[in-house]
Amino acid sequence: MTSILTSLTVALLATAPLDVIAEDPTGCVESNHVAEALKEGLPSAWQGPRAGLRLVVVVGVDPDHQPAMLTFTLTQQGVDAPLMVREQPIIAADCPSLPQLIAVVVGRHLSELPRDAWPQPLPPPPIDPAPGESGPQRPLQEVSPATGHLDLRLGAEVGLDSALFGGTLALDATVFGADGYALLLGAKVLTFAPFAVGEGTARLTTVLGRLGPAWELPVFDLIVGGALGLGVGATIAQGHGFERDIAAAGVTLRAWAQASLRTRWGLSFCLSAALVALRSRLRTAEMEDGVMAPAARLSASIGYVFGD
Repeated sequence: MTSILTSLTVALLATAPLDVIAEDPTGCVESNHVAEALKEGLPSAWQGPRAGLRLVVVVGVDPDHQPAMLTFTLTQQGVDAPLMVREQPIIAADCPSLPQLIAVVVGRHLSELPRDAWPQPLPPPPIDPAPGESGPQRPLQEVSPATGHLDLRLGAEVGLDSALFGGTLALDATVFGADGYALLLGAKVLTFAPFAVGEGTARLTTVLGRLGPAWELPVFDLIVGGALGLGVGATIAQGHGFERDIAAAGVTLRAWAQASLRTRWGLSFCLSAALVALRSRLRTAEMEDGVMAPAARLSASIGYVFGD
């Protein structure tokens, strides 16, 4: 099927307002409406000449000369790969809302990029000294606000040095500071499947908090992340099938590292490894050594990210 392509180029120039070049025989997309929506929808750090952004919008038209497909590509001066490419089937009734749709998608995408990918603010001009002062003073530079997101995950964890496995529920908060650094704060609950201890069984449940530095890097339409740190908490052991079933608790300490992959739509995948320094030993009065909780752990989880 042959389609007619209508292009609309929006360039963010240094001093002039948005420069819009439109070739649109259908009149579906008004260039001035797109420019106004983009000026209002872009994050403040991405506005102005230092951002070097260019947005190319292409409207595909069907054989009846009606709008059929909207494609827009966001690029940045000096960067080879596009920052974003989006395609959206459309009909003629969608035309009035397309400028706002483009602005929302572009603005959200830019706000989700890691802080180290944001353009650096221009240095403010010097201020002439007042009479009697020794030299010029400069105002404080604009600082991008701190942002963050929450990651809720479900997964499974297995011991590498013993045949124990269980399910996990985790909630991580990643905070990105104004200077580009990131910090992960999280909580995790792990419950192992019951395992034999002497003539009965036991179940281990661990609750711990996690803390450590984190990194994120955009790769096409995906975001690759990494983090490492320490986790501290408590492990609770519950016995079953003994003459007297008891529950006991002990401190746990682990070092962990994780790698994650998430989409622009919030779906995340995470692979984590941990070495447990303080681990539980379960035994009965008749056992000499007992059963040790695994020292090396590997876990995989799937989750959803809320926030930027």
